[in-house]
Amino acid sequence: MKSLSGREEIVLKLVRLGAIAFLTSSLVSAQASSAGVQQEVVVEGERLPDLKAPPPPGIKKQGNTLAVAQVDDQSQIFQRCVKFKPSDSLRNIVDGQPNSPQHEYSLDRFIRVNVACYPSAQQPAPEEPGYSYCRAVIGNDRLPICRSYYDRGAIIAGALAHFAPDAVLTPSDVANREVQKRLDEREAKRLALALPADKARMQIAECLVMSQPEDTTRLVRAHETPALQVQYVYRILDRGKVCLGGITPVRIEPLYFRYVLSEAFYRWVVAAKGVDTLIPVS
Repeated sequence: MKSLSGREEIVLKLVRLGAIAFLTSSLVSAQASSAGVQQEVVVEGERLPDLKAPPPPGIKKQGNTLAVAQVDDQSQIFQRCVKFKPSDSLRNIVDGQPNSPQHEYSLDRFIRVNVACYPSAQQPAPEEPGYSYCRAVIGNDRLPICRSYYDRGAIIAGALAHFAPDAVLTPSDVANREVQKRLDEREAKRLALALPADKARMQIAECLVMSQPEDTTRLVRAHETPALQVQYVYRILDRGKVCLGGITPVRIEPLYFRYVLSEAFYRWVVAAKGVDTLIPVS
């Protein structure tokens, strides 16, 4: 087995301390609403399982499928309706520090500015920065689903698709020590205020992207087909077990975790390009 990089060793230490539990973060599992398609799909010459295929052994979907699919559908509707234009609010959402006041107010402001696109907008609107709060939806299993997590994930995925549709990661990119150093330094600052669960989840995701850069590129490019992205989530987790510390089963909500992997991909691409953001100046 190949020797681990410093980043992989850090992630494995976190996992062994129980950080793998943060992959779920009380968010429940679902297939995308379009997962009813049953034919096999061929992407870039590589055959994938049926879009309704269950996760591989050792990976378990968590929670209420219907409730999460509904929440994710609403975030997807918002993403497709929004006109992505460079702005300070968008940069703060995508590149800012999670859990900072600036980040929370920017997410709230972005939704308010585009509220005509926002399904089931609250009436009256919550006080600022209410749209950045969890705003939990409770599924039949009684587990809360934080809508703001899906909104933020959909916004970052939309910005990536709009501003960097041809972004790609290769094994040589993630193996480059200078790229790794830039990623580590940038993430140490960016995640300084993040909740422990969010920080651990992102570090695990960045390890997974490092271990499977090509499959993560395919996942990101399949952004218009959530059910296909779910299959890539399963594949990346299955092939990236070095990042999971041997913990089984891994319980995951795949629709949400596709956003986590897409964001981790964004972080690696920024580091590989040696830039601060992929969003152009206004």
